[in-house]
Amino acid sequence: MSDWEVAAARSQLFLAALDLHREFLSHVPKEVRQSLHGAKDVVSGDAPRTLDPAAVADAWRALFFLVPVVSTTFASFATMFRGFGAEAARTISLRLLCSRRPRLAVSDSGWVVDSP
Repeated sequence: MSDWEVAAARSQLFLAALDLHREFLSHVPKEVRQSLHGAKDVVSGDAPRTLDPAAVADAWRALFFLVPVVSTTFASFATMFRGFGAEAARTISLRLLCSRRPRLAVSDSGWVVDSP
């Protein structure tokens, strides 16, 4: 496959994914809106501390359905990802600016933090 063919196939796949998301959202707009409100509460730290971890994971899934990348600072990380346990995600990639260590692994909690 030539570079042009790969780029064209990638573009077609991206557009098909957008169509799939649009179709899904058109069938369950109320549910998606409610899920995103829950995700907002989880991300901002406004969700109850006693919230079921499964509900927290569902909120993150709803957010990641529409927003595949979330950026935060180390200072906000613990609050933002509170309740986002190892069973929900095994890998988080972080870009560490001005870091001399190429990688940092945190295995005791089940998280693997990768600094490219």
